[in-house]
Amino acid sequence: LRVAAPDDGVLEVVAVADVTHLALSLGGISNGIRVCQGRNIAVRVRSEGVPLQIDGEPFNVESESAPAPFDLSLSLRGSSLMLSAPAGGFANGGTDDSGSGALAIDRATEAALITPQQRLLLLRSMAKASA
Repeated sequence: LRVAAPDDGVLEVVAVADVTHLALSLGGISNGIRVCQGRNIAVRVRSEGVPLQIDGEPFNVESESAPAPFDLSLSLRGSSLMLSAPAGGFANGGTDDSGSGALAIDRATEAALITPQQRLLLLRSMAKASA
């Protein structure tokens, strides 16, 4: 399997053995088991349901019509712009050696990824966080 990157357009299926393994993985003490990667993934589920987590959102997938087994298809449907605080945080005005949160917001506005109204709301939120 190749090195995973959040912007490579490739899905990665990672499994855990049980709830304890999940807790250790979420806590950074252990790692999940990398199963496969791909742009379109088909999984045969042998039970009546399977708990999943996609982008950190947990849910349970169950067969809608027939009992187990059933097939589950996963594919990338799009992407979203994700903003994060600069390494120095917002307390220092949102700047550090890698740039600023405001600069990232301005670039997103210029690229039409966010609207001018969203830009204003984000900048106000940053100002409140650093106050």
